[in-house]
Amino acid sequence: MTAMNKKFKLRSESIIFILVLVGILVLVNLLSVRFFARADLTRDGVFTLSKASVSLAKNLDDKLVVKAYFTKNLPGRFASLERHVKDMLDEYKQHSGGHMIVDFIDPDDDEEGNEEETAKNLGIKKMPNPDIEKDQTTIKEGYRGIAFSFGSRTEVIRAVESPVGLEYQITTVLKKLLGYKSSMGFVIGHGEPLIEPPSESDRPLMPDEKLNRGAYKNLRRNFDLYNYNEVNLKGGTVGIPGSTDALLVVGPTGKYDDKELYRIDQFLLNGGSVAMFLSGTNVAITPSEIPMLPPTYETARNEAGLSDFLKHHGVELGTKLVFDKQSANYISKCPPMPIPLPRPYPAWPVITAFDEDHPVAFRLGSLTLPYATPVRISKALENDPSIKAAELAFSSGSSWAVEGEDAIIEPCGTIESTDLQSGIPVAAALTGDFTSFFEGKDLPLEKKADKEKGDDDFIAKSVKPGRLIVVGSAALPMDESLMYLARIDRRQAHNNLTFIQNVMDWLTSEDDLIAVRMKNVNDPPLEKGSEGVKTTAKWANIIGVPFLFILFGVVRWRIRAFRKSKKATADADEKKGRKTQ
Repeated sequence: MTAMNKKFKLRSESIIFILVLVGILVLVNLLSVRFFARADLTRDGVFTLSKASVSLAKNLDDKLVVKAYFTKNLPGRFASLERHVKDMLDEYKQHSGGHMIVDFIDPDDDEEGNEEETAKNLGIKKMPNPDIEKDQTTIKEGYRGIAFSFGSRTEVIRAVESPVGLEYQITTVLKKLLGYKSSMGFVIGHGEPLIEPPSESDRPLMPDEKLNRGAYKNLRRNFDLYNYNEVNLKGGTVGIPGSTDALLVVGPTGKYDDKELYRIDQFLLNGGSVAMFLSGTNVAITPSEIPMLPPTYETARNEAGLSDFLKHHGVELGTKLVFDKQSANYISKCPPMPIPLPRPYPAWPVITAFDEDHPVAFRLGSLTLPYATPVRISKALENDPSIKAAELAFSSGSSWAVEGEDAIIEPCGTIESTDLQSGIPVAAALTGDFTSFFEGKDLPLEKKADKEKGDDDFIAKSVKPGRLIVVGSAALPMDESLMYLARIDRRQAHNNLTFIQNVMDWLTSEDDLIAVRMKNVNDPPLEKGSEGVKTTAKWANIIGVPFLFILFGVVRWRIRAFRKSKKATADADEKKGRKTQ
């Protein structure tokens, strides 16, 4: 075969290879239109939608029009934001069965100004986008909002701040548009705070009654994905509304009647979810009538009568108060200088140890528990396969517990114990098949007069798996403690809200939405190893990777030079052999 024939053969094979490769790429692109697949190699599955998000997209039964208003070439950390939003919306679109239409619009490109006016009417306005140019901070205004229209309803994300939590925002919007709103029922009638503030037509209220009015403004403002309702059992003569998805008992001081416990018991055994925020010891703070004097602090055993009920279901609520050196600050006037200053307050432990495998504690940094009491899982549940139980949060290694009625909780008078403990549990969660607290007892609703129309027969064993969570702090979800924490450290208040949101998501069986909220697109830090190891890893990435590429090029060059030299020698020997013949 001549050299010309060899070149022609190589050229033909190259052309055929290129044509086959182009054909494969065209076929793959055609198939990708019909069959969608992606590989997400990030640690937290940042670019993969959760099951809840996919399910919502698949349940769209009408056109969902999504208009993303984004200014091109946003500066700084917003530069890649549009790309991330587009990728995520495309992911939703692929699962929508053709019901989702996505359109990206730059209002600044519309000379007539119609798009800008539309965005303004939707509540989407230009946002300041800071950038650093030549060591100076510059501000470029631009749009980065999204509008979702479904039927006659429209929901808007006015400004996308970060890829972190974006999926949760979009999924929350879809739930609202599709009418998915879980109902949270707050039990009242035993000293618990009320949801609604008093109306003008209400009778004049006593000071202690006013304090218990409208105590969940922060929850309602931050978590509008839920409906909030008051549930007054009225001595057990009224049942729990059938629309209630989760029942919350927060800070009771009065005693529960057996008929009321029966209602809660049967709700749990019928597959309901129950959360109890309560302390084994109640703390009452009474402001002084003299402005210069501090308030008085009193403790008393909780007489709500829930301890036996909880113990039967596997939770032991303690009566001691948990103190911890690792604590939140509290503004107090302490001698010799009676100036209001924030000081560490051991009666408000800051919890940093969690059962990270449980959804409620998923990637939770810290939690502040005002006046917490221990909450333990009963040992009787250790061999019970029908119930999955876990203690969720624990005090630090510098904590101690004092019997509530003997505890000194004045911020200036707290006495540190020498008998320090570690890992006192202060919250627990259970899920599974429960046994009725009233099994083998006289049923409190035996009489027809006590029963409502439609009351079901007695349930002795769960007909559906129920959920129960107990947190040993009554003040945790209330506005008073959340707003107080926000004054001292907004991060602590934010962490407490995150925990409450985790609880509500778990109660309504939205476990995967908890993980969605916590997805982080930032590169994970190198947490293990000494500073020397971290420094080595840093410079290995900066210098090592380019060096390896250069080394690869040099080695490849030398191999090719060696092969070329070897081929030239072989050709010369072959030519020499022919001349000899």
